[in-house]
Amino acid sequence: MGWFTDILDELVLSVTSSAVLAAVALSLTVAMVCLAVGLVFGRVTRFISDRDAIAVELALGTLIVAATWATLRSTGQSSFTIVAVGFVAAFVSGLWRRRAPQTRVDASSTPSGQVPDPGRRRGLVLGLIAGGAFLACMGLLYASTIEQRPRDGVQPVEFADHAYYALLGRELSVTGTESMYGPSGFDDIPDLPKQNSYHWGEIWLASATISWFDLEPLLARNVVVMPVVLLASAALAGVTARRLARATSTRAFERHTRSPMGEERSGAVRDRRKEQTCEKAECGVTQIDRTNSRGGLLAWGLGGSADSSHRSPPVRHEPRLMILGPQAR
Repeated sequence: MGWFTDILDELVLSVTSSAVLAAVALSLTVAMVCLAVGLVFGRVTRFISDRDAIAVELALGTLIVAATWATLRSTGQSSFTIVAVGFVAAFVSGLWRRRAPQTRVDASSTPSGQVPDPGRRRGLVLGLIAGGAFLACMGLLYASTIEQRPRDGVQPVEFADHAYYALLGRELSVTGTESMYGPSGFDDIPDLPKQNSYHWGEIWLASATISWFDLEPLLARNVVVMPVVLLASAALAGVTARRLARATSTRAFERHTRSPMGEERSGAVRDRRKEQTCEKAECGVTQIDRTNSRGGLLAWGLGGSADSSHRSPPVRHEPRLMILGPQAR
């Protein structure tokens, strides 16, 4: 249990550190900014349905913020420039369509379901609360494991790559050039390209927080940016899985939401009717009760629907463990 006590000691250092708490608060702010950007873009372009709004808006806003900052800071030389141009074109096209004359619809022919649903609003509030709690917990967890606080004049580094990625974010904030060799100290190495293909997305977001708030590179990437990227990718994965399965229940969203976080690996998308009726382990379907699962609150708010007409029929079954695969251990 030595590893557990070590994590607790690091957690105490993180909770009592004003720099870590400020970084966690900044992570919440970054997430809200990305969500607001995605909300505006989705409403203008009508790209996002109300059912999956908060999950897709967060992921889309994160992409828009990263691509826009990369384009501006690199003066158009970033590989994200074409992505930013696509977003701008979609936004302008949405504005143009909104200005076009709309066909008037008789109010008596509109369905009564257009009335705002209090349950859906409650799900939105729960999703925001659960998402904020997730960001805070992951920020403190990262600060206690991969981004430990300095002590005795040295900086503990759990894995060298984390420090390398943080330094790349600092280099981007200074030079705006997507070069993997910036931390080496050589600006121009013969026979090597000035820019390289790499996972620059979260590094660009980290460079933005470094430039705007003069934050430490390790805190900027690991405590501020990575929890937001993890939440956005997990929520988007859940929505994508449910759309591919053509499922209307929260169960499909919830199961695949945890896949990017390593809690569950799922096979190919199965027919929704099998998910509702299969009761045997040989079917290879993992059944999850939303009320008893750890991710239920997050799934209910981010991807669930409070309208009972959109839910799948309830399945009565005894709690059991079903293992993906042909055999149950």
